[in-house]
Amino acid sequence: MIDRILEFSLRQRVFVLMGAIGILAFGTWSVTQLPIDAVPDITNVQVQINTEVIDLAPEESERLVTFPIETELAGIQGITEMRSTTKFGLSQVTLEFSDGTDLYRARQLVNERLQNVVEILPPGIVPKMAPISTGLGEIIYYTVDYTSDAPHKPETRDKQLMELKTIQDYMIKPMLRSVPGVAEINSAGGYDMQFVVEPDQDALRDAGLTLGDIADVISQNVTNVGGGLLHHAREQIIIRTVGRIENTSQIAALPIKFGAGRTPITLGDVARIEIGTRVRTGAATQDGREAVLGTVMMLVGENSRMVAEAVKEAINEINENKLPEGVQIQVVYDRS
Repeated sequence: MIDRILEFSLRQRVFVLMGAIGILAFGTWSVTQLPIDAVPDITNVQVQINTEVIDLAPEESERLVTFPIETELAGIQGITEMRSTTKFGLSQVTLEFSDGTDLYRARQLVNERLQNVVEILPPGIVPKMAPISTGLGEIIYYTVDYTSDAPHKPETRDKQLMELKTIQDYMIKPMLRSVPGVAEINSAGGYDMQFVVEPDQDALRDAGLTLGDIADVISQNVTNVGGGLLHHAREQIIIRTVGRIENTSQIAALPIKFGAGRTPITLGDVARIEIGTRVRTGAATQDGREAVLGTVMMLVGENSRMVAEAVKEAINEINENKLPEGVQIQVVYDRS
């Protein structure tokens, strides 16, 4: 047999040489596809439920949010351990499943149980499952900042951070989240822009109004309402009521009380309205000054090197033509 193989190899030298080159090329390509990682992920199968609790103290959050969620999720098939953490602003429940459990099936079972617990939680509190990633899924960190020659850069650093956070959340984050293999984009630092209403207590008292009256007026003017269709001259005209407020002057002009005079008392008469920020509990820094930081979370089981390369290509494309002039993304950590 060996003699025949040797004889064939000598007689068909071109064929053997081409076969060797093909095997070499296939081997080289296979090496580039190996899921080699600087930090191998050995995390077990787990599902995490995060609930944002803004107004409650940790003791109340534990009693009214964390405990009901734990009670409802107990007994799901395949659970090996359940643990929770409750602190100001956040309730977190982590479920660990036995090895070999299908992660997507486990998330489906958890989601079905969460639908039952929503009804007994305090109003406005909605538990959400964390992205399909792990603590070792952070493959790229990047910062968003203005260049030194940015033409429309806000004057103060606080206003810059507010604008950069808006750009990060509504422009960069959706584009990077569409990259294959990316589970989520987390943001840190900056300020969340908000309309801030600061009531004047003396003016409220003189007008016979309360803080609840202000809250009711604002809540009734944050949506647009459809009015159906109107048929006219063989055409259909869509009717809608534009009631969504878009700037501080519109908020200030909202009527809050009608008295004996010709003009009503408006919100601007009893409160100061301006652009502000929500209260934050953390920050991010770069080179000793505050910055807006983004973290790319990889989907469980993906090749971190290939996903990181795809994310960097997307960042380069975004930097070239999809950001406001003078805004730039800078990668500060690359696990590949």
